[in-house]
Formats: sequence, structure tokens, C-alpha cells
Amino acid sequence: MRRDFVREFGGLIYFIALMWLMFYVSQNFLWMYKFGIIPRHPNGLIGIVCSPFLHGNINHLFHNTLCLAIFGTMFCLMEGKNFFGNAFYLIIISGIITWVIGKKGIHIGASGLVFGLWSQLLFGALYTRKIKYFIISVFVAVFFGNFFLGAMPTSTRISWEAHLGGIFAGLLAAGKLGK
Repeated sequence: MRRDFVREFGGLIYFIALMWLMFYVSQNFLWMYKFGIIPRHPNGLIGIVCSPFLHGNINHLFHNTLCLAIFGTMFCLMEGKNFFGNAFYLIIISGIITWVIGKKGIHIGASGLVFGLWSQLLFGALYTRKIKYFIISVFVAVFFGNFFLGAMPTSTRISWEAHLGGIFAGLLAAGKLGK
């Protein structure tokens, strides 16, 4: 289990490092933002995979990094396997939902993945019926329960659609926990 956690945690760190590297590169090449999710436009489909690595500013990147580090570490501790496969699943499902329901504009950031991991950890106990998932679900609900508010249309500059897509993707992914 320990070796699995170290390997998967290393994958999480690699993913976060790639986000920071792409932020640095995109600051010098602003045209990269066109690779975000552009809802209902064929050119926007590439954004489903690219958007988690594009961030509007350092605060956006920092908040996504912090939440990804917290929820990603919890996932690695709970599962000890398949961080990349799980992240890819959450990115694709939340990205497709954002592409379908998103408001006009370009949607960027790792929020779909962050909300997906949060939701997966929150709802994991419903599917697994294991005590460790119940404990983590309660912890996530108590300390991060206000994440639900992120899926409300409160600002035109925040992609609540990506947040909602992430919550739905995490709910689906929770069914795969513990298997």
C-alpha cells in the first residue's frame, strides 16, 4: 500500500507541476487560451483535455493547486492506485458537461477535476459502504461542504458549469471506488 501511495502521490505532484509549467508558458504565449473549452463549438472540444492546464491568473492557479493537492492526496491515501486514470475520467466527464451546458466564452482551469475529486470523496461512502469512505465523506462534508455553492451561477467570470460538471463526474466516479 505504501509504495502504491508514493507512486500515485508522485503522479499528483507531476500533474500539479505540469499545471504550473503550462501557466508559465501560457503567460508568454497568450494565444494558448484558445485551447480552453468553447461550449458547443467543434474547436472547443480540444479544451476538454487542455483546459485543466490553463489558468487565467496566479490566484486561479493557486486555488486550484491547493484544492487539487488536498483532494488528490485524500484520493491517493484512500485508493493508493490509478490517480491518472481517475483524473482523466473526471476531466473528460466534467469537460463534456461544460462543453454542452457552458455559457458563451472560453472555460479554463482545473476546477472540473477539483470538484470531481471533492464529489467523489464526498459520495464514496454511498457506493462502498466501507467505514474508511464514511469517515472521509464526513470529513469532506464538514470541512468542504460549502463547495456546493461553487456550482451556483454567482459570477460571469467563474465557470459554475465546470464545477457542476465536476460534481456530476465525481458522483459517477464514486461508484468505482474501492474496486
